[in-house]
Amino acid sequence: MTTTLGTRRGQGVLLSRMGVAAAGSPAATGAALDILRRGGNAVDAAVCAAAVQSVVEFPWCGVGGDAFWLIRTPDGTTVALNGSGAAPAALGPGNGDGSVIPRFGPLSVAVPGFVDALCEARDRFGTLPLDELFEPAVEYAGEGFAPSGELSRAIARVRPSLADGTPLAALLDGNGASAGESFRQPHLAETLEAVAAGGRDAFYRGRPAGALTGVVRAGGGLVTEEDLDRHTSSWVDPIRAGYRGTAVYTQPPVSLGCVMLQELRMYERLGLGALTFDDPVRVDAMVRCKHAAFADVLATLSDDPRSLARVAELLSDEHVDRRCEQLFALSPEDLRQPIAGVAGSDTTCLTVLDAQGSAVTLIHSLFNEFGSRVLEPTTGVLLNDRLANQVVGLGPNEITGGRKPLHTLSAFLVERDGVAVMTGATPGGRGQVQINFQVVVNAVDCDMDLQSAVDSPRWLSGAPRRPEPNRQLYLEQGFGAAVGDDLRRRGHDVRVAVPDDTDIFGSVVAVGTDGGGGLLAAADHRREATAAGF
Repeated sequence: MTTTLGTRRGQGVLLSRMGVAAAGSPAATGAALDILRRGGNAVDAAVCAAAVQSVVEFPWCGVGGDAFWLIRTPDGTTVALNGSGAAPAALGPGNGDGSVIPRFGPLSVAVPGFVDALCEARDRFGTLPLDELFEPAVEYAGEGFAPSGELSRAIARVRPSLADGTPLAALLDGNGASAGESFRQPHLAETLEAVAAGGRDAFYRGRPAGALTGVVRAGGGLVTEEDLDRHTSSWVDPIRAGYRGTAVYTQPPVSLGCVMLQELRMYERLGLGALTFDDPVRVDAMVRCKHAAFADVLATLSDDPRSLARVAELLSDEHVDRRCEQLFALSPEDLRQPIAGVAGSDTTCLTVLDAQGSAVTLIHSLFNEFGSRVLEPTTGVLLNDRLANQVVGLGPNEITGGRKPLHTLSAFLVERDGVAVMTGATPGGRGQVQINFQVVVNAVDCDMDLQSAVDSPRWLSGAPRRPEPNRQLYLEQGFGAAVGDDLRRRGHDVRVAVPDDTDIFGSVVAVGTDGGGGLLAAADHRREATAAGF
């Protein structure tokens, strides 16, 4: 849809003047830039691109999923939007307190928040009409698109597990799954057209609401039309922490973005900023910070408003000092805690920066690949499995009716001297806050340009899609054998990544500014993300 203009510098970071975008698929990046060219702002572009992703990246995101936004306005204000849905009101006593919700199927479905979040963001900050912003997505769904390699591989992974004749199996069987073929979702096109014309009520109170709750209830799930009708997105203040002369923003709970902030606070306190990305002392320290932050957060956080007070405590000087004193007194294994409930790596994201200074980062997901596997055939909506593997109850990281589960979904924005110099996100489940941590440290400590900060080899402690306990520390091959040997001596269970491990290291998209009026964009080489500008 768009011709990429601009020049390259450094390790390939894109430099532009009028607008930049980076997203998990070329179609979404192109759609975002087309909106900027038409005079739309960054929020308009993000709405359009996210709608496109809901079609062309449908195993990982979509109308049946959730979305988290981080928005920077031209006046320097940063706001966050929680577009996640709650557990159905009927979940709770009588549904098996202490039981574990199944991984797939109607019981795993929470209220979808994606549509309401897109409408909220456009209504508050957008300038173009919703029907114009949804037009590319409607076209891709109705007329078809060529499957990407990632989509083809996802279909190959999941199709053998689906019973013949189920709606999702029928959709996959009735379409081409290889490059050069066409994948059509005509009923999803109709749903997107209805939302484009009627806004959020066309989804949460219209025919889709009855159809979606009907298929969920018929399969034994609990989501009702009343659950959909009462859903709202939440505008919330982002949380922030200082890191070596910058301020780093992210989403508050129910997002786990606070883990990244605690990691940064502890790592700064250790005074290791001069180390290179591949120094085993740095990797060891960062992984220990990760273990401590996860242990603190997952033991206490929920969607209770009091979680914000707990986050403030975790980021306080007193707590950070206390944690840093303990980091090297224990082995890595003693520091780590099993990560229950919050898993999944199947997510996508996008980020946009316009010439007026508006910046948007949006991360959205069904949770696990193909979500609940429940496709409502008359609307084309594939529903999330956001409640998958959750324990029914009232404790931290448990779920009951009306409560929102904890999310790994998070984005980041780095501000220096009042200027947003970098913002971005990555898929990767519980790896997100580890990957974002490394990208920020690369950019701030190592003075890497945007693309180099994204491309630099990564480590990952515990891999998404692999069950707990997963004690391994995965290293990309760029670290070299000597680094792995040193980390083993420090007590880490190191595995050097093989080609099949590539997707566990995420797929960062990032935009930023160069201090001289230039707009920057970078996209990860690890999957199929693209960056473009004009």
